[in-house]
Amino acid sequence: MLVQRVVILAVVTVSLFACAARDAAFYKHSPSVSALEVPPDLTQPTIDDTYAIPVISAAYSEDIVLRDGTRISVRRDGAIRWLEVEGDIEKIWSRSRDYWLDNKIGLDWENRSLGIMETKWLDHYSSRFAQDKFRLRIEPGDKKGLVWLFVSHRGRQQIVNDTGISDRWESTFSDPELEVEVTGLLLAFLGMEPAEAKKKAKATASNANLAELKVGKKEAALVIHQSYDKAWALLLRSVDRAGYIIEERDQETGYLKLSTGTSDGALAAFNIFGTRQDIYELKVESLEAQTRITVLDKEKQTDIGSNAKEFLKRIENRI
Repeated sequence: MLVQRVVILAVVTVSLFACAARDAAFYKHSPSVSALEVPPDLTQPTIDDTYAIPVISAAYSEDIVLRDGTRISVRRDGAIRWLEVEGDIEKIWSRSRDYWLDNKIGLDWENRSLGIMETKWLDHYSSRFAQDKFRLRIEPGDKKGLVWLFVSHRGRQQIVNDTGISDRWESTFSDPELEVEVTGLLLAFLGMEPAEAKKKAKATASNANLAELKVGKKEAALVIHQSYDKAWALLLRSVDRAGYIIEERDQETGYLKLSTGTSDGALAAFNIFGTRQDIYELKVESLEAQTRITVLDKEKQTDIGSNAKEFLKRIENRI
């Protein structure tokens, strides 16, 4: 499995701005489109505040003003990167949706109240045994009239056995480089010059070692070496990369409820005993400069079972 993962990662990190041979390989070229339209009177975002991302101060932030006067910031805080767009969230949601449709990329599902749209599985442009899926999360920014956009990637490969290639797919990786490239393409779609968009997106790349998995006979926890707010944002990014659906969340109390409610069933492999567990409840605790994440059982106590450990391992691999 390790060899397979290395091979796949080597494949997906090639340049994505070369000429596209198929429409599905939309991330291999820079589209040429009109700039984002912003209404003259900025309005308060109508998205449910329950799903607002925590306020984080960007260590890297650069403003770009487009020809029509729209301001876009490429921001990063540690390993977390996102776009900050000036405008009405409903307009930006619609415009971002056009980004996928204009590139002939079908959406597997979308939920406006959650602020999430996710593509169908796309055939990888250089291997018929691999596929990619992208999620775009759109949320209100920390000030009125600002909208934050987060891009995440999930990849899977077809299982190869002694008798040949099976019809079973296994989710195996998330590639930050693909997230950077698609972020650059989204910037170009919103109106930035393609070459400049690629440059700005790549300037935010970071590969810091951020998390530590602690498991044993009496322990099952994931420790993120970041303050609470940053760790919460990293956790949400990992959730996006893994393809979970956020059912409930409360940053103040440190509670997060997730489901494996995707249509493709790719997360069913979580339960190593063959009985799929669809709901995960998490407890997030601040430990001064670190943050601890545990899974809760039905009695709201710390779950140290195999399923909980497997879940935390998958989250760690996506941070």
